[in-house]
Amino acid sequence: ISPPRDLVDAMARQMKAEREKRAAILESDGQRQSEILVAEGKKQAAILEAEGEKEAAFREAEARERLAEAEATLMVSQAIFLKSSLRGPFFSGWGSPPVWSGCYC
Repeated sequence: ISPPRDLVDAMARQMKAEREKRAAILESDGQRQSEILVAEGKKQAAILEAEGEKEAAFREAEARERLAEAEATLMVSQAIFLKSSLRGPFFSGWGSPPVWSGCYC
């Protein structure tokens, strides 16, 4: 038994249409997945960049704080040195009038 030719042609057209429909769906899904992955990649890149900028700002603030501490320590050290260098044979200390120690060195 062989089916009529027009029935065979109709079945072939239907199978071809279904294959094309499946191919279009698969292509559309592939395109959609591609766009999702690209968007997720851009999102992750933006997150990483923001985290890097945050870390850089934190480290810069830490460096400024350490520099300020070092400058303060230097100022205190210089003041102590200056005060100790003024205590010689002619000076008795801060705020006091100079007192001669009797030495002509």
